Amino acid sequence: MFFYCYYIMHKSVRRVFTFGLLLSSLVMLSAVPLLNNNTVAMAQGYDNNYYGDSSSYSTYPTDDKKYECRTGPFEGFFVSSVEFCKFKFDKDDRKDHRDTGTGPQGPPGPPGATGATGATGATGPPGPQGIQGPIGPNGTQGPPGPSGIVNVSKAYVVWADETPGNFDIFFRASQTSDTINISNNTGFSFNPQISSEGNNVYVVWQDNTPGNVDIFFAFSTDNGLTFSTPDNLSENTEGSFFPLITSEGNNVYVVWQDTTPGNFDIFFAFSTDNGLTFSTPDNLSENTGFSTLPQITSEGNNVYVVWQDTTPGNNDIFFAFSTDNGLTFSTPDNLSENTGGSTLPQITSEGNNVYVVWRDNTPGNFDIFFAFSTDNGLTFSTPDNLSENTGFSTLPQITSEGNNVYVVWQDTTPGNNDIFYTTNNQDFGLFGSALNLSHNAGSSLAPQISSSP
Repeated sequence: MFFYCYYIMHKSVRRVFTFGLLLSSLVMLSAVPLLNNNTVAMAQGYDNNYYGDSSSYSTYPTDDKKYECRTGPFEGFFVSSVEFCKFKFDKDDRKDHRDTGTGPQGPPGPPGATGATGATGATGPPGPQGIQGPIGPNGTQGPPGPSGIVNVSKAYVVWADETPGNFDIFFRASQTSDTINISNNTGFSFNPQISSEGNNVYVVWQDNTPGNVDIFFAFSTDNGLTFSTPDNLSENTEGSFFPLITSEGNNVYVVWQDTTPGNFDIFFAFSTDNGLTFSTPDNLSENTGFSTLPQITSEGNNVYVVWQDTTPGNNDIFFAFSTDNGLTFSTPDNLSENTGGSTLPQITSEGNNVYVVWRDNTPGNFDIFFAFSTDNGLTFSTPDNLSENTGFSTLPQITSEGNNVYVVWQDTTPGNNDIFYTTNNQDFGLFGSALNLSHNAGSSLAPQISSSP
């Protein structure tokens, strides 16, 4: 912003001064202080309407270019040789031409009007936790939730019963009060065996309803509440006896001894759909000897079968295995392979391990022998004599859990039949001394055994 004052400047190029000019200058000097040796300030405001448009001024040739002048009349005098000039003051010039002193502070003005309310600020961090208030009264009781699934253990029992006038196969489940006649026919149904997996129950028995003895099978998918119509698994013209059964997942495996080939052989059939359909029976032993009393167990996809066999000229313990759910089997292996009579085999499996016991008179009296495999039956240990006493040791039974193996049998060593027991103490093949469990003066016979973790 510029502040303006007006000056009369004598042109330096003029040599003659008129009387009017001199008189005017004297009048002017009496009213306005001399600014410099050739410029006089006029205390008169600048008006474009009176003095003409400022664009008619010319720039006076000074270093700072702050003088703008024009020629014209001044205060009624006819002075053609006088130039009227304006001087432009900027902010810096004011300190030289104006009083810049500061006066005393005036009284404060009245308060201004209240401004508009500003926008709401951001929410600050939460304050500290207040003191917990008193506990309120209990709310009303909500409705009961849905019933959870109850894990009910189940037990299944099967037996041969002549109540109908002939022997039939009867069944009872622990969670029901009803007894079911599974075979319910006019033949002689005998020697039942049972297995279960989940809600499924499987039963086999030997039955002469067809006119000869065959192997019959029935299954339940509802924990034994109802059973399927019995199915003839062997269905041949000769005798089929002593069936055994096991199950694993959806698979069901059945073995029996069969005279169809002209001598006793070990036959096998399997189902992969919970017993709904079965394969054509397969002859596992297929030799000229007398193959009897099969036993079976399964673990995962593996199926293991043992039996006693006279093919070597005396009874030995033979073994065969399948790694594809019973679809194919290995060539039978002679586990006992001795000169005595090896009979009544029993088998169990756990993981990759397979354990077999039998009765053997190789020592001169019957003792309990044991052999094991740690590679799914591919190879077996040398048989070990578990009882090794002077009595008559017979009817062995075996079970396993993890690395533990448990064996029981009946034994006449004390002078009467007692029940003896031994375990491997978590070390394959290294069994402890046999323990007399019954230890009484009566006869203790036909033991059975089971184990859990």
